[in-house]
Amino acid sequence: MKNEVNSLLVHPSAPVKLSKFDPDTTFGTKKEELMKDLDKLVLKMEEFQHKLYVENKNALLIFLQGMDTSGKDGVITHVVKGFNPLSCRVES
Repeated sequence: MKNEVNSLLVHPSAPVKLSKFDPDTTFGTKKEELMKDLDKLVLKMEEFQHKLYVENKNALLIFLQGMDTSGKDGVITHVVKGFNPLSCRVES
């Protein structure tokens, strides 16, 4: 999983080209497997968000790119539900 995360990291001063990221990639994991582990992943993301908030140096930027009805709301509902909304900012 570490290599997959590293492939998504972008240095703050580097230009970002969203076209270089494949929106369909699952890193070889089936949706059913991901859904089974979702609760554990949400808890881990909640822990990381708390550490980032307390440190107050770095941030996590999440891009959700997709056409209407592509599932962006579902991602927010199921994946980002563990985040504290007070330390989040949403932009469209």
